[in-house]
Formats: sequence, C-alpha cells, structure tokens
Amino acid sequence: MKKRFCLIPLLTLAMPLFRPAPLAAAPAGPAYVRTKVLHADATIREGFTQNTSLEALQRVVLYPRVTGRLEKLTVAKGAVVEKGQQIAVLAHAEQDAQIAAARAAVARTRAEWANAQIELQRYQRLKKEGFSTQQLLDSKDTAYRSARAQYDAAKSDLDRLTVTRDEYIITASIAGTVLNDYALAPGAMLSPNTPVAELADLSVIKATFRVPEKRFYSVRPGMSVLLSLDALPKEEFRAQIVKVDDYIDPQSRTAAVEAQLENAAAGDKLRPGMFGRAFVVEREATGAFVVPTSALRLDRAADPENNELVLHDHGAAKVVKVKTGISQGVDVQILAGLKNGDEVIVFGGNALKDGDPVRLMQ
Repeated sequence: MKKRFCLIPLLTLAMPLFRPAPLAAAPAGPAYVRTKVLHADATIREGFTQNTSLEALQRVVLYPRVTGRLEKLTVAKGAVVEKGQQIAVLAHAEQDAQIAAARAAVARTRAEWANAQIELQRYQRLKKEGFSTQQLLDSKDTAYRSARAQYDAAKSDLDRLTVTRDEYIITASIAGTVLNDYALAPGAMLSPNTPVAELADLSVIKATFRVPEKRFYSVRPGMSVLLSLDALPKEEFRAQIVKVDDYIDPQSRTAAVEAQLENAAAGDKLRPGMFGRAFVVEREATGAFVVPTSALRLDRAADPENNELVLHDHGAAKVVKVKTGISQGVDVQILAGLKNGDEVIVFGGNALKDGDPVRLMQ
C-alpha cells in the first residue's frame, strides 16, 4: 500500500516567508484652513428683537362742533399746515346776519349809554349849583345805569354770536401734515360725528412695541433701539427709549415700551403706520475685534475667560488664549488676546496644535 503525502500544511507553514514588507507611513500634509485678518473696526451689539409699528408723536382727527353744509375745504392730503390755520369752512350766512344785527345793537346801545352819561354829568353839575333836585339826579343816574346794562348785554350777545360763528370755521389744532382729507366735497352735510381732516406732526416719530415679562427689567429709558422697517428694508434707524410702562399686562404678560426719534435724522422718510422690528440694544461695542463663534475652541466656548483661537503664523498654527465679550448671532467680540493684523483661522482650526503646518484654501 502506497503512502500519500499532504502538501497543505507545508504550504501553510511556508506562507509567512512570502509576505511583502509593510509600507512606510506617508508623512502627514498641512491642514487646509480659511482665515480672516482682524482689525479693531467692527461694531457688535447684544439685545433682543420685537415687532413694532410707527406712530406720530402728535396726531389728531378734526371734527366740526356744529352741523352744517361744507362750503369749502381749504387744504388737501399731504399739505403742511400751521397751528390755527384754516382747514374747512361750513356755510354760515345766517350767523353772519345775526352778527351784523348784534353789531348794530352794540353801536346803538353804546350811543345811548354815552348820551346817558353826558346827561348824568350835566345834572350832577346842576345839583351842585342848586338848579336841580336830588330826585331828578337819581332818575338820570338810573337811566345811565340802564343804558350801560343794555350796552353790556348787546356786547355779550355779539361775543356769543361771534364764538358760534367761529365754530363754522375749522382750524388746525396742531402744526403738521394732513394725512387724510376724507375726500369731502363742497355741499356735503357735516355733523359733529363727521371727520373732516386728520393731522399729524411728523417731526417726531415714536415706535411702540411690547416686551415680555422676562425682559421687563432689561429695558429702561435712554437705551437705544435699532429700527428696521418693511417699507425701507435696506436702512436702519436709531431711536431712544423714552417710556416703559410701570406695569405688566396680566393678559399678555407684556409691558408697553415707547421709543422716539427725529424724523429729520431719518431723512423725513418715516410715516405713521409703518411696520417693522425693533432691536433693543442691551450692550454695544464699537471699534471691536469680532470673529465667528465657530472659530473658538468649541469645548471651551462656555467660559469667556478660557477661550482659544488658532492663528495662522507663517504657515503654521499658533494657539492663543482670548477673552470673549458680546455675542451677536454667529459673531463674538474678542476683548483680549488679539492685536490688529492677526490672521485668525475661521475654518479648519479646531483640531490643530501649536506648530502644525497649515495651508490656505484657494
């Protein structure tokens, strides 16, 4: 019987002899990063935003005090008027006739009073000289007093009619701009419930908004508010808080806030009714170093005293300690640890160590 040989174990034992030598590890290349050269010229703010609408500081709707037919409207929408300027006139021919009659009565009673005064003075002399009795003098004195009373009554009636006639002439109670003339035409019948014109002083505009209860002690008069308006999306306007309600509405759990600004400082572009957003500035810094928050070492970002940034220093990484300040969106202020011209790595620097080679992304 022939013996058989198994070659498999021999081949298995021989296999390590034919394994290739391990390849040497390739040297690590530089990390690719993006950088930002810093200058202390940025502005950064911290605060919160609320919806707001604009109003005129002074705004009034004029109504007639009496019922009458519109004779003429002397202003139109958009007109600028002075306080006391005529706005509209109601027909008042009847009142004019009454005033004319009252003036005639005043003139007549004034003449009668003057005659009675002359007569009284004459009888006073006669009585002194012994040519008149006391009874006659008393009658002249009574006539004088009666004439004076009639004159006073006529003058009072004229004054009353003049005031009544003035109510048929509607004048501006404030200086400002006519926002609405209600398209009234001569001949329209007006009553004390009919609006004639709406006026607003547009020189000072107020922005009103409400703040939630948790922000109640964050706002106070004198703080700045930055307004961005839907009608003027590319512009921003700075107002100042002038009033904060002393109470919180129990229904909405909010408090009302009012900020004001001069319309001239906004180029006279602001109008009542505009809607937008009010950013209440709680803290603000100008001339500041500002970097993206993502550039900070993420595991240290919660501690403003112990943050790190990585700089690009002649092709190598350089880790520096920094102190952070105001945060605004994706940006953060650097208070200490940087100088003008430093090149901060804003992308790709989280895992770098001092001296690691870096290359700028194209």
